[in-house]
Amino acid sequence: MRLLEVLDSHGHTLTGQSVERRTRAFRAATNIIDGDVHSAFNLRLEPPEVLARYGTSKVGKQMLLTKRMLQAGVRVIAANDGNHDLHYGLREDMPGKIRPFAQGLSALLTDIKTTMRDENIYVAVVSEFGRAPTFNHGGIVGTRTSPVFVPPGREHWTRAFSMVIFGNQIRQGRKIGETDRNGNIIGDSYHASLIGETLLELLKVGRFETREGVSTNNRFPFIDIRRFL
Repeated sequence: MRLLEVLDSHGHTLTGQSVERRTRAFRAATNIIDGDVHSAFNLRLEPPEVLARYGTSKVGKQMLLTKRMLQAGVRVIAANDGNHDLHYGLREDMPGKIRPFAQGLSALLTDIKTTMRDENIYVAVVSEFGRAPTFNHGGIVGTRTSPVFVPPGREHWTRAFSMVIFGNQIRQGRKIGETDRNGNIIGDSYHASLIGETLLELLKVGRFETREGVSTNNRFPFIDIRRFL
């Protein structure tokens, strides 16, 4: 009843396009539950050798689920690899994080290339921000009576960070943008939001408005990476 009251209280604002958008979203959610996409969530339908290629890790299963959702016709998919916020213990913890990620991503890209090569598919590997180009000095955690030293990691770095984009129609091995060894931008800067706009443009999904103040030396509404294809 409480949910119904909340919906009723906002009913006067749900008119015109807002009603249409909510209706489309509701139908899309229903199609996921009842339609062809439903079976995509059952990873047990995959042969054992495919499961082995992707691995048993959480991120490996997400990559496999991504492949199955692509095959079911889902157009935009987000997979999350969890926490890489390694302020401490980066050298110790990163190998255990990057190996299952690399295994799952490699399997996904291989399947896209071999079984979906004629489709217009792009895979973007992104994060929230970069990491500092130098290590910190570690730190002390625990309690005052039982302190524990933790080994060095890297702090947040908002000046720049890296993205990797794969696609059947993208020529591989190209670099767009550059930083020096101190993490400072060399030449034009490319705001992260512009990468998202580019992918939406290529997929013909839609376009965001470029935010005010987001610019480069050569102003453009989106990064036309087709010139790099």
